[in-house]
Amino acid sequence: MPDTIQKRRRYFIDKDFQKRYIITMILTLIIFSNIMILMVLSVFINRAMIERLQDIFHVDAPYQLLLPTLIVAEFIGLFIVGMMALIMSHRIAGPIYRLKMELKEIGKGDLSRTIKFRDKDEFKDVAVAVNTMLGEIRQKLTGLSHLRDNVKKLHGQYGSTDVGSDLRRIEQKLDETLSSLNLT
Repeated sequence: MPDTIQKRRRYFIDKDFQKRYIITMILTLIIFSNIMILMVLSVFINRAMIERLQDIFHVDAPYQLLLPTLIVAEFIGLFIVGMMALIMSHRIAGPIYRLKMELKEIGKGDLSRTIKFRDKDEFKDVAVAVNTMLGEIRQKLTGLSHLRDNVKKLHGQYGSTDVGSDLRRIEQKLDETLSSLNLT
């Protein structure tokens, strides 16, 4: 993955997760809105209030004016919360998706990867922890590389003796291991 962070073009990255998240947010809003509607309608239980509103708005029943307004407000609220849920789930699903893709490449042996998230994304602390871990692994593998070089020197000193052939096998094994990993 290039070092530059690009804007995402798809907002539905992990569709199952984002659907569950959005549905949860919308259901929360519906429950909240309906509680609000019940609270407002409870005001109309007071008979004096009902008569006063009927006189002011010239309606037979006050709910004729209030109910359509509340329904429109609820749909506007649903739209706003749905959009907020989509944006928030994108800030969660996007980094998880990127992390998953980067970890697949790291698992294939490409230890040169660095995980970067955008400023407003969630889980930046996870990226920092993984990047720190990768740095430590790179250091340890650099140590192995130095060990391989020392084994190579010793192999040169012992030549074709039994110790020399053992050192040669160790050197080959270290070469195989280090060449399977991309450290740059």
